[in-house]
Amino acid sequence: MEVDILSRYTREFVMIYVALILITWLFNVFATLIDLWTGLDKAHAIGEPIKSNLLRRTINKIGDYWKVQAFALMIDTFGSLFWCYPFASMAAGLGIIAIEWKSVIENLKAKKAAAAQLLSVIAQIMSAKSKEDALKVLQTIQPDISTKAARQE
Repeated sequence: MEVDILSRYTREFVMIYVALILITWLFNVFATLIDLWTGLDKAHAIGEPIKSNLLRRTINKIGDYWKVQAFALMIDTFGSLFWCYPFASMAAGLGIIAIEWKSVIENLKAKKAAAAQLLSVIAQIMSAKSKEDALKVLQTIQPDISTKAARQE
């Protein structure tokens, strides 16, 4: 009878332990994908070309984070002799999520700044008195616009 209770307790403990670690690892992947998403949104907003190295960089980042998580798992495996929760994995996971959160905030700020700048430029173009004044405003954004417009005339 005592063995059944102990084995049941041990099995439940291991299941909870493994579930906490897996959830932490999955949250890290989700946080990295959210960062990729906001990075793509920012690139669209500021007109930056999207290149394949962005996805490659994200995959590399997930791999680096998993290396950190693997070390935390080793610490937790040894630490399971002394405490009952995977504290190192949870702490590493929270650190990774905090890094990605900061990156998401930076992407959103850059996107918002680009949108505000775009509205300002549109207002300046609308208030331009002539085509040449409008081209001067556009030239401050992209210097080769006035040469393209001159060639079209």
